[in-house]
Amino acid sequence: MMLTLPRAMIRLSHGTIRNLAGRPGFLALAFVAGLTVSLLELLCTGRVYLPTIMYVMSTEALRTRALGLLLLYVSLFTLPIIALTFVAYAGVSSERLTGLAKEHTAGTKLALTIVFAGLTVYLTCFSVHLFLL
Repeated sequence: MMLTLPRAMIRLSHGTIRNLAGRPGFLALAFVAGLTVSLLELLCTGRVYLPTIMYVMSTEALRTRALGLLLLYVSLFTLPIIALTFVAYAGVSSERLTGLAKEHTAGTKLALTIVFAGLTVYLTCFSVHLFLL
């Protein structure tokens, strides 16, 4: 399992960054590029987030817990990134991390399947409970 750009695009990307780095306006250009990517991502993820936010805001029981739920979401979303940053800072090589990922791909997919199946059951029961009230 490998998600990567074609070699030609990687070389083009790296070459462009090398040529632009250190020049005046580089930070502004990086900011504009990041903003553009964020807006494009919003078009994809907004279809999920907006209805979820609307649902949470329209349900009294959830509205009072919204901040806690948001903090939980952000924590769970960023925890792996923070953990990988510390692991890399501790000196673990990307090759070692790649090897670990390859070794544990099947187990990770099984664990995620169990987690998502559990969430499906929970959300289904929760929705049925709300519907019956």
